[in-house]
Amino acid sequence: MIKVNNVVTILVSIISVVTLVTKKMGISEAWRMNSYFEGIGSSSNGFAMLLIVFLPFYIHKIEHAKSKIKIGLLLIGLTASALCIMQTRSRMGFYAVALYALILLIRHYKNIKVLMLVGLVGVFIVSHTHEHTWQRSMTLKHEITREVGKDSPNRKNKFRQAIVLIQKHPIVGVGLANFMNGVRRHNLGESEHTVHNSYLEIASESGILASILFSLIVFFTYRYSVLSKTQFSTQTEAQELEIISKSNAEAIMLAAFCLIFLSEYMNRILYILFANATVLYNKADLSNPSSQKRAV
Repeated sequence: MIKVNNVVTILVSIISVVTLVTKKMGISEAWRMNSYFEGIGSSSNGFAMLLIVFLPFYIHKIEHAKSKIKIGLLLIGLTASALCIMQTRSRMGFYAVALYALILLIRHYKNIKVLMLVGLVGVFIVSHTHEHTWQRSMTLKHEITREVGKDSPNRKNKFRQAIVLIQKHPIVGVGLANFMNGVRRHNLGESEHTVHNSYLEIASESGILASILFSLIVFFTYRYSVLSKTQFSTQTEAQELEIISKSNAEAIMLAAFCLIFLSEYMNRILYILFANATVLYNKADLSNPSSQKRAV
């Protein structure tokens, strides 16, 4: 698991750097990863969310790295990934990066070196942020135009439509992938896209109970990662697993935040984090001497 995690981190770093270089050369857009992660990173929001969940892995690897070369390479990967997020024009990506930067500043408020590093990287990223990212981050309006002269409904209206559907169908919802049909059937206005909020989408299509269960899965897998980190921190030979556990916990937290702005079909990367949390928890439990005594 450790080797796979390291290889994937290197791969994402290379892709981020290559993406920025090819964009600068005018060869490609700043968010296309179809060839590598089809279905997960093949859109602006999908690419942004994929890179967001890797930010904690970079940060914690940098915190524990001893080689200056390794720290330098990780910083390049971190900066390239964050810069790609800010170039995608993703509103969700902008908010998530800002949230994680705030978390880092609060966590290391006494460490001058970390504060200076976060500040320098932050200034560089902000100065190279796509101008449309600033424009879209100041509003919840959905700016995609489906037809000439006809704007798509903004997200606030989508949220209202979802809430009405939940009120009308609280138990079983309107059915999977039926949000737009439900909006039209109840004469709630235009509907050219599903609601950009996974929690509301699940509740409106599958019922309130389904949304609660999904939220509980997010909570428990986050808790599993935190418990795994605590267990691995007591073992001198499990530092890499401790790093992965901490990173996975923060990645789940960031992904859960992103889902406030994303449709449910963007959740694929989150399910991978769920799987990581379960594997880490089982590994930590097996390495616990008290668990081994119970097994005997």
